[in-house]
Amino acid sequence: MLLWIYWVEQRRWFSFVLGSTSKASSISILKVIFGPLAGGLSIAGILISLCAVALLTLATAIGGLVLWLAIGIANAFGAQSHWCRTIAITLSFAVLYGVATVWIVPIVAPAFGRVPLNCLARDDAPYAANSPLYCALNRHYVRPEMRTVLEGLAGHMAQQFPGTVTTYLDADFPFPLGLPLLPHLSHDDGGKLDVSLFYIDGRSGKARATAGAWPIGYWALSPVWPEPRRDPTCSDGGMLRWHMAFLQGRFDYLTLDAQRTSEMLDYLSDENLRAVDRIFIEPYLAKRLGSANMKVRFAGCHAARHDDHIHIEVRKPGNMP
Repeated sequence: MLLWIYWVEQRRWFSFVLGSTSKASSISILKVIFGPLAGGLSIAGILISLCAVALLTLATAIGGLVLWLAIGIANAFGAQSHWCRTIAITLSFAVLYGVATVWIVPIVAPAFGRVPLNCLARDDAPYAANSPLYCALNRHYVRPEMRTVLEGLAGHMAQQFPGTVTTYLDADFPFPLGLPLLPHLSHDDGGKLDVSLFYIDGRSGKARATAGAWPIGYWALSPVWPEPRRDPTCSDGGMLRWHMAFLQGRFDYLTLDAQRTSEMLDYLSDENLRAVDRIFIEPYLAKRLGSANMKVRFAGCHAARHDDHIHIEVRKPGNMP
């Protein structure tokens, strides 16, 4: 009898504990799911959080979701003070974003028709991101045929000019969000890629082995066009034709490596490379490099300037030769 009473009481105790634990777990999970909407934030705090989520989504594709979950985790752990919440959110975001960017997204992206480009150059693939930032922001994903084009270009450049490393700038996000890769007007289907130009270091008189003028890659205009305040093509350019005159002084020691840049343009515009559909470059620069191929075009006065990089587009899957 005593044994039966003990067994019944034990079951009641375990049911209570397990029920409480299950309820607490459910509440914690809900707090993670509802993120900044789970409570604990003022209206202003919620609005700021939602704006941050939107901005990180536009900048990195996955950053908004990761921040949402990080706020939820801070709520689930009951962080109350401002500093505790800030530390909890920051640590959660850093860990989740790092894990997602390095391990999860590269595995999932191929299901959406996107593959990652190498972030660092290898002997068998001598190309790299112009800066690790492009990989950290998940802006280095393309369709498989674009990766094949870049691998071929990099191999060709390294063969023609030993030691050369081709670098890329913006590509696309790992998932088709239906949004352009800001601030670009395109880069929304995995079939667009910007590659850096090649330069000569005037201080040494030698060609720089790695393409690109500086880590960001864009806006190094003075090595090609020495009048930064005057548009080389459009008298009334659009809002995206930034001249960045205040930056140009830092590139005074660079000049365009016309030989290697011309070789790169010739390779991409070759009719035998049928995967490449269009190449955008400023008309004066195409003329200077001796290119008159039909693939080489002007993006227009309402698009960004293309005398600091070359924009490549591959054919859409249904239009592949």
